Amino acid sequence: MLFVILTSMSISEKAVQAYSETAKESDVDANRQNTPLALSLLIMIIVWAPVTLLVYIRGKYTVPHISVLAPLFGALTLLCGIAVTLKFYRRSLKLLTFEKWQIALALLIGLQAIQLLVTRLIPNSDMSIPTALYKAFFFLALIGFAEELWFRGIWFEMFKRRFVPCVLLGSIAFGLIHFPHGGFLTVLLTALVGLIFAAARFRGASILALALAHGTLDFLNGYAFSPDLRFSLATTVAIFIPASLLLAAVLLLVFTPSLPSQQNQPRPLR
Repeated sequence: MLFVILTSMSISEKAVQAYSETAKESDVDANRQNTPLALSLLIMIIVWAPVTLLVYIRGKYTVPHISVLAPLFGALTLLCGIAVTLKFYRRSLKLLTFEKWQIALALLIGLQAIQLLVTRLIPNSDMSIPTALYKAFFFLALIGFAEELWFRGIWFEMFKRRFVPCVLLGSIAFGLIHFPHGGFLTVLLTALVGLIFAAARFRGASILALALAHGTLDFLNGYAFSPDLRFSLATTVAIFIPASLLLAAVLLLVFTPSLPSQQNQPRPLR
């Protein structure tokens, strides 16, 4: 009987020890998984806070030569995004692929159609070739690629490509950084645009393809043409919101399959 008791105690001690080691390994793995999320989110806040502040100051106060800082901040934002990608997400986030470009093209056509639905586009009469080339680079690389890299690339990797945090919460975050451009209405409209881009990304469009679509839209509507509202602001918003939601739904429902998980295995929506 004593032998049985001693043997049972020995087995119990080994089981407890094995469980403790397994728990420690699980804690270490969890910490390793949480570290990229925490650091990426912290870096994202540090990077985008001064950019948002710059836009706010430029819109509210007259500060000499402040516009010179825009391309500098854009370049720093892009470089920081590339650095975070290479540090934490090199294996899972590919930047130079052109996968599912058809989805990005559908997004570009759909958003431009909505733009034409609610505004008249007046050509920019002061356009010159050198300025147009600079603006194209600025909108494509320093805005389009930088924003897509952070909000549809790194953000998706941070939250493991799950639907709610990546598509819905990511769109809200994208809208919030545009608050200095025009207040809560701008946040709402930009969040809707972000929802469309996130839907395209969720359905597999590559960062490069989305960046080209994003930059092209900004170049056309921010420099090549000057949008003029066809209707009152209230009517414009009333048209823009359902049209944007419809386009996002089309991108989500029509295009398949969804992005693979980091282990290249299908993952259900969560």
